[in-house]
Amino acid sequence: MEKDRYNQFVQVLERKLKVDKGKKIIFLCVGSNKVIGDSFGPVVGSKLSEKLEKNDNIKIIGNMLKPIYKQNLKSTLNIVNKIENKYLILIDSAVSENEYVGNIFISDNSIEFGKSIGGGIKALGDINIKAGVCSNLYNSNKNFYQLKNVSKELINELSDIVSKGIYEILSN
Repeated sequence: MEKDRYNQFVQVLERKLKVDKGKKIIFLCVGSNKVIGDSFGPVVGSKLSEKLEKNDNIKIIGNMLKPIYKQNLKSTLNIVNKIENKYLILIDSAVSENEYVGNIFISDNSIEFGKSIGGGIKALGDINIKAGVCSNLYNSNKNFYQLKNVSKELINELSDIVSKGIYEILSN
């Protein structure tokens, strides 16, 4: 894991992550376990489950065994939106500009799942974490092909940074 990227991620996440006491933290880790470039969210979900599952105040939805993807995303969002007193963190991969591949983005803007491959389900979390996994070719078929050919090493490296950073911050 690249230490500079990790440290930068942790610093930004510490500034953005503002959870009020008593709120349940929900991680919605979105993506497919069948397309390597789209598996960032489920891989993060699996890694977080290993470390944080025993914490009653944290719920992780979406992992490699039970992914949240286009077919079940709307129904999952409907369930999550009914949960009161929550702090929602959305996690997904991103098709991005070439110079941003390998970067991790944290924002409090809405997120549009599947936008680059013709999807487009909008959601708003308290914060959103996205990882640039491949270049945007501005064509949904070409972008899907790109997502199928992302290296596992990139997904593992980015998911390690995110899961370890989240664990470090929530453990303090």
